[in-house]
Amino acid sequence: FNEGKVFKIATVDEWLDCGTLPAWLETTGEIVAKENPTFNASKFPGSEIIPPVFIAEGVNIESSKIGPHVSIEEGTTIKNSTIKNSIIRDNAVLDNVETEGSTIGAHTSLKNVKGKVDVGDHSNLEIE
Repeated sequence: FNEGKVFKIATVDEWLDCGTLPAWLETTGEIVAKENPTFNASKFPGSEIIPPVFIAEGVNIESSKIGPHVSIEEGTTIKNSTIKNSIIRDNAVLDNVETEGSTIGAHTSLKNVKGKVDVGDHSNLEIE
């Protein structure tokens, strides 16, 4: 059985669960708070960014309030929105969204949405 592979062990100080949407949100919020990533607020004129937040490269934020405890992946665009304690996956587009405690999938488009939402990848939701 031994084909030259070496197993190593590591000490884990804290186990963070991601098995449910609420646990994923809580864990992401804790990681963002612990890592306290830096961002350049001048990239987002007219917006308020409230740490701790993770904002990936290539994110566009206009006239919005983001944070605390928000993770935004690359390629996402957010306009005229307020986002708190949420995870926004890559290449999402949010316009006029007010949400807290939400998980928003990759390549998702939300417009005029108010309240908590959990939407998967490639979803479109527009409230008229």
